[in-house]
Amino acid sequence: MIDLITGSINISYLDFVINKDLTKEKFENSMYFKEHLFPAEDMNTGYVWYRTSSIKFEGLPIKFSLCFYNDALSLITFRIQDDFNKELDWNDWDEANELELKRKHDKLLFEVFNREPDNHIGDPLYRTTYNFLWGSVESSFNSRSGSSLISMRYYSQ
Repeated sequence: MIDLITGSINISYLDFVINKDLTKEKFENSMYFKEHLFPAEDMNTGYVWYRTSSIKFEGLPIKFSLCFYNDALSLITFRIQDDFNKELDWNDWDEANELELKRKHDKLLFEVFNREPDNHIGDPLYRTTYNFLWGSVESSFNSRSGSSLISMRYYSQ
């Protein structure tokens, strides 16, 4: 569940919360990190990406990626992963399927936030955005990268 007031993501069955105060150190010391994470991807620019295995979120199988800049949480991305155990493979990629995934992401956000998005931008980067006092959540399909995902950013304090 995403808290509409704080932007916190509560993964209750794992007793784990992702929020703007989550540091890289806290994340690396959590049980969530130890049980559901793939190796970190250090970009050698201060940015480090962590990708998770599929977990249940809002009753759906979701893969999260968290990006930290230095020690601060910079960006959260996630996508519905229909086959819980299957890794993404370009051999299985199809634009129609990816656009359907974008529609599923839009539906999920509409159900979580219980309102229409604040804006929608069309081709070539289909983007639907929800703005809040704490940050923004965006569902997008990028035709250049061939991917659909949900992005979450917290505003700087």
